[in-house]
Amino acid sequence: MDPDKYRPSSAYNSPFWTTNSGAPVWNNNSSLTIGTRGPILLEDYHLVEKLANFDRERIPERVVHARGASAKGFFEVTHDISHLTCADFMRAPGVQTPVIVRFSTVIHERGSPETLRDPRGFAVKFYTREGNFDLVGNNFPVFFVRDGMKFPDMVHALKPNPKSHIQENWRIVDFSPTIQRVCICSPSSLTIWPVGRLVLNKNIDNFFAENEQLAFCPAIVVPGIYYSDDKLLQTRIFSYADTQRHRLGPNYLQLPANAPKCANHNNHHEGFMNFMHRDEEVNYFPSRFDPVRHAERHPIPPSVLMGRRDKCIIEKENNFKQPGERYRSWAPDRQERFICRWVDALSDPRVTHEIRSIWISYWSQADKSLGQKIANHLNVRPSI
Repeated sequence: MDPDKYRPSSAYNSPFWTTNSGAPVWNNNSSLTIGTRGPILLEDYHLVEKLANFDRERIPERVVHARGASAKGFFEVTHDISHLTCADFMRAPGVQTPVIVRFSTVIHERGSPETLRDPRGFAVKFYTREGNFDLVGNNFPVFFVRDGMKFPDMVHALKPNPKSHIQENWRIVDFSPTIQRVCICSPSSLTIWPVGRLVLNKNIDNFFAENEQLAFCPAIVVPGIYYSDDKLLQTRIFSYADTQRHRLGPNYLQLPANAPKCANHNNHHEGFMNFMHRDEEVNYFPSRFDPVRHAERHPIPPSVLMGRRDKCIIEKENNFKQPGERYRSWAPDRQERFICRWVDALSDPRVTHEIRSIWISYWSQADKSLGQKIANHLNVRPSI
C-alpha cells in the first residue's frame, strides 16, 4: 500500500462507505439499538462521528465580505514595468501566474440576497514563484474612514441594528458625520500604467474549500511590493490575518487554497490542525545541523521617518473638492438617482434635524447645486 496515494482527496474514494478513520461501514441507514425499538447505544461510533461531524460543518463566517464566489485563472504580464518593480511575477511580458479571485458583497451575511445595495469586494491571490501575493479592494474610489481605529465602528454602523437585526439608514448617517472621511481619487489625477491581463477560465472545484476557506490578507506580499503608510492599510495588515486565524485556525495557510505553490521553509509548526509532514530534528535557528540560510535581501522603500509619538489628526482636510468633481462628471440621470438615494436616507424618521443639516452642509460644500437640490426635497435650508 502506498500511504501517499491515500492522503485526503476525493480522487481516492473507496467504492463503499467508511468512517473517517477508514473502517468499513456496512449500514449507513440505521442506528445501533437494542432490538428493533430499543434505545440507541453510545457504542455506535459511526453514528456519533456522523452527527458530531454534521454539528461542526459550519465555520464562523467573515465579519465583512461574507457572501462571495470564487474563480481560477491566470495573470499575464503584457507590458514591461521592470523599471517600476523587481517583483518576479512582473519580470517580463508573457509571464503567467496562477490566480484565484473572490468576488464578494461587503456588509451583509453569507446568505443575503445579492441584489441588496452593498459595496462589492474584489480579491486576487497570485501564486508566484516567490510566494503568494494577496491584492484586496472594493469597487468604489472612496473608503469610509482614514484611520483603521474607526473601522469597527464603521462596520457596526453599516451592519443591521443589533436590537432588531435590520439595516437602517439612521444609523449610517448618524455615524458618518463624526468620522474622518477619505477623499475620492479621481482617475484624472492618477498615472495609470498598463500592466497585464487577468483571465478567469475555471470554476472552483469545491465551494467550501476554495471559497469559504479561501483567505486573503494585504500583509501577504512578495519582493518588489511593499506597504504604504496609509493608516487604514497599516491596521488591515494585522486584522485580515487575525480574522483568518480566528475563522480557520492558526495553520490556515496550510490549506490548499491558501498555501504557496513554491517551496517554503520556516520553524512555524504544530498548533491546531497542522497536517504538514515534518521529519526534521532541528526546529531552531541558527544550527550547524541545518544548512538553511537567510534569503537574498530584496529592496524596500528607503523612507526615513521622524516625528513625535502621538495620536494625530490631519490638520487641514480637503473632503469636498474631489467628491464635487465626481458628482459633476456624472450624467444627469445618475445625478438624479444619487439625489433620490440621499433624500430617501435622510428622510428616515429617526434622522434628526441636526444630522440632516450636517449632511446637506457636506453636499453643499462638495457642490452647491447638489446641496440645494437635496435641501429642497427635504424642505431644509442649506447652510455652509
